[in-house]
Amino acid sequence: MIKMFILPALLFCTYISAAAQQPVATAQTTANTTIEYVRVQVSAFLLRKNYTAYLTYGSGENTEKQITDASGKKLEFVSVTGVLNYMGKQGWEFVAYIPDDDGKISDRLFLMKRTLLPPQ
Repeated sequence: MIKMFILPALLFCTYISAAAQQPVATAQTTANTTIEYVRVQVSAFLLRKNYTAYLTYGSGENTEKQITDASGKKLEFVSVTGVLNYMGKQGWEFVAYIPDDDGKISDRLFLMKRTLLPPQ
């Protein structure tokens, strides 16, 4: 019985020892990066089958803004997936879908994040 306990314990100690020898540069790289989160609210137009999206960064009042192109024109999307694909191309990564707890038909909410590297 003791033999069955010693082998797994020995393997576990070997794993812990190897994990403790990770290079320090990896820890410094992750310590210097910042993760930014945004809430994406996707709304449907009533008379058209297009969607628009609003971004909320949560850093103060009036932080909700509609997605625009480089010239400032408000973008419309054919589908909700189009909004997520656009955000992905901008460097954002999907984190979670925020469900509607009230059971009403409402806007779709998503949480996304991106990693900001420190200035060089």
